[in-house]
Amino acid sequence: MMLKVIGRIRPGTKVLKRSITDPKAHQIVERGILAGVGYPAIDSALTKAGFKHALVPKNEPFFSVWPGEFKNPETAKRILDLYGEQREGDLVKKLYEFPVVFPHSDPAQMVMTRMECYTAKGLKYHSEINGNGDVLCITKDDVPKVNGRAIRIYGGRKDKVRGHCDPEHCPEYQKRECNVRSKIHVMIPGEKMTAELVEIPTGSFYAVDDIENTLRYTAALCGGKVPVEVQMGWKGQPIFWMTKVREKVKHMTDEGDTEMVPQIIAHLNCKAELAHLLAMADAVAEKHRKLSTAFLPQGVAQAPAALEHQPALRPEDFVSSNVVDMAQARAESVVPAEQQSAAPIPEAAPSDPQPEQTASAPAPEAAQPTENTEDIAPLRQQASRLCKQVGLNPVDLLEYGNARFGTNWGKTLKHLNAMVHELKQALESDDVEGYIAEVNNVIFEERQRNTESA
Repeated sequence: MMLKVIGRIRPGTKVLKRSITDPKAHQIVERGILAGVGYPAIDSALTKAGFKHALVPKNEPFFSVWPGEFKNPETAKRILDLYGEQREGDLVKKLYEFPVVFPHSDPAQMVMTRMECYTAKGLKYHSEINGNGDVLCITKDDVPKVNGRAIRIYGGRKDKVRGHCDPEHCPEYQKRECNVRSKIHVMIPGEKMTAELVEIPTGSFYAVDDIENTLRYTAALCGGKVPVEVQMGWKGQPIFWMTKVREKVKHMTDEGDTEMVPQIIAHLNCKAELAHLLAMADAVAEKHRKLSTAFLPQGVAQAPAALEHQPALRPEDFVSSNVVDMAQARAESVVPAEQQSAAPIPEAAPSDPQPEQTASAPAPEAAQPTENTEDIAPLRQQASRLCKQVGLNPVDLLEYGNARFGTNWGKTLKHLNAMVHELKQALESDDVEGYIAEVNNVIFEERQRNTESA
């Protein structure tokens, strides 16, 4: 069952264009702001009054919370009461920062992005990814007519494929009528309607990229996913907080030149110490293992692969040694790889029925030979030092290794040796920048594949 959206928190504000000086337009905007109806309603009122496309976005360090954009206006007021701040110069409380909890544990499902083209009548075109990974442009089918009159369509107008979505050759995209739109659905701790979601829409590529990087990094620490128990944080303090930051981003001019311009963009903070995050991830993994084991049939000593939760990686896999030293007490308590290896299924007696294997629950993998942790630890530290010398971000090295060797590459001597050899070759060559570019290219292609398969 899909959860309902009770309202929207917008990451920006809108103002009238400087060219519009008519007092009537300013009165419409002022009345809308006082009534708290939100910018879509204000824009609609301006259009009806003859002021089309009168509002333009404006960067501000706070989020917009309008009572008129919530099913229950009291919800918006409660969010502002809980997390709003009245900073110097503010006449009222504003939302500068607030905690969020995602309904999904998989980071690939936490942000939904697609191309959208709107007209005065609403959504005209949007993009979708089919089963083959092709990005298609979707629109509504024409309504059939009989004797000049439109027939009634059961279930509304059907979707039809307009063609492949190709922004570089799309007239709507080139005219800025079609743009990338993202929606982030979250729950806000302390808000009473816990069974419903708040939507955070954004059209900023840089904001979405920043949020997705934070989610992927946190998920990597937690073994690939971020369960809700981990999101709720240490002693009930949520780990994810949405805020705004000022950054310089690349902007392409009409002449095709690139320039850096300052922007205030939405940013997702992960407010959790590394040791606490690892402790929470392992505690949740252990609870899941115990639950899955409790429901196993007799004679089966290990949960099917589909029920297993991958424990968090050791921090020295991808962070510098000084961070590991600060969390040494927690790092030493991580379960060694040899204790995590699969326990074999005991052989059944000839008279006993053999456990059946179904397509939905694949057979457990055979236990892999254990690696010598005394050999692995120095290799990880060496990889971390070489990564710093090359000038790579440790998170990028982790993502690159995941793409090349798989998510457990930091636990195997073979893959660690291969990574150390690569980093040494990059330092010895005269083309370190070329190696970094190759790493970034592999990461980009892997992200594209993940996005298309989601």
